[in-house]
Amino acid sequence: PRKSLEVIDLPKLEYLSSFIFKSFAHLYESKERNEEMDKFWAKEIAAAELFYTMGHSYEEYLPGRYFAYKRLSGILKECADIQNRTILEVGCGSGLALIMLAKGGSKCSGIDQSYVALEFLRRNAEKEGLEGILYKQGDFFSTQYKDNQFDISYNLGVFEHLSQREQKKLINEMARITKETILIAIPNPDSPLFKTLLHSEEDLESIAPGNIYP
Repeated sequence: PRKSLEVIDLPKLEYLSSFIFKSFAHLYESKERNEEMDKFWAKEIAAAELFYTMGHSYEEYLPGRYFAYKRLSGILKECADIQNRTILEVGCGSGLALIMLAKGGSKCSGIDQSYVALEFLRRNAEKEGLEGILYKQGDFFSTQYKDNQFDISYNLGVFEHLSQREQKKLINEMARITKETILIAIPNPDSPLFKTLLHSEEDLESIAPGNIYP
């Protein structure tokens, strides 16, 4: 966002993101590493930290993404009772959607493939004074959770980055570990999958009345 470029010292951002990325390198010695994703989240943490120190909120830092998180938590409240429900976000990233749901009384968990992303979640939860959010690093397609462990599961901005084969695997895994409600959110309007869903809205509505939210 333009405001981010105006406020943030870009050389300092690059230095901090590189430092954060390198500080997590030792955690990957025996695990498959997605270096591109880890660098992305390292830069997200660095930018957020710079914004926080200057008195700006995450909402000001990335208003579009913050809106998507807020809209997703609102949709879940519309289609399910979230009070005291167990909720899992697959690909939790910064954890801001989980934080919104936890404030609403949900018992929240998150899983992500990136340790750096989970560090961002930990920092955000700490800033909000939330200690009950559980999270772990793991494979989306084989989460190691028990059958029907969660009342609700969802992902936001994950599905459109997967191949069709991976999408099917993810749906199967989420169906295995979820009792009641699954929400797959595609907030990127430039995604071909998003456009396909818009064109298919009437067909989808006939299959799942009242449950389609483009």
